Amino acid sequence: MDIKGGKQYLASELQALIKSQPVRLYPTLKSKIFLFSIAVGFVALGAGLIFWGKAENDIVMVIIGALSVIFFGPIGLLMIKKFTSGRPTLEISRDGFYDYHNLKGQLVTWEEVSDIVTYTINSNTFLGIALKDPDTTLKNLSRLKLLGINSNQKLGLPELPYPQTLLGGQKAQDVAESMAIFIK
Repeated sequence: MDIKGGKQYLASELQALIKSQPVRLYPTLKSKIFLFSIAVGFVALGAGLIFWGKAENDIVMVIIGALSVIFFGPIGLLMIKKFTSGRPTLEISRDGFYDYHNLKGQLVTWEEVSDIVTYTINSNTFLGIALKDPDTTLKNLSRLKLLGINSNQKLGLPELPYPQTLLGGQKAQDVAESMAIFIK
């Protein structure tokens, strides 16, 4: 079953759905537009800083602007690629879940999961999945992706974060509760 926004399911309803069929959670159009707009805004800001810095002979502004364009430009392009791929953020089933957000579609079985939580950072709510053996589950990730995951771990956060905005309009808490019953 595909969930792309619209109806919001309670944890018990999600559980029943997952028991009967795989449930795929897609980012909502609103979240796609919002996240892409942020990236475009930072690229525009960076370009503005470059031009302003050149006009004012301020090398610091040129450098800050260039760094903004260099960092957020590729992020915007990656967002376009990810959001037009048609892939869900998560596909949840009785056997585990396919992670298209962090792990490029890798199946994570329930036996690999140690905990499922929700947490909030700066008013943004996340679904967090902790792994029993992160080194084994995450062995095929790029160094850059592992760096981000290691940063989460240093902050005491689970290895696999999913912003609520990418969960098909569902509350992170309801998704967490619906998945937690499958942990073995």
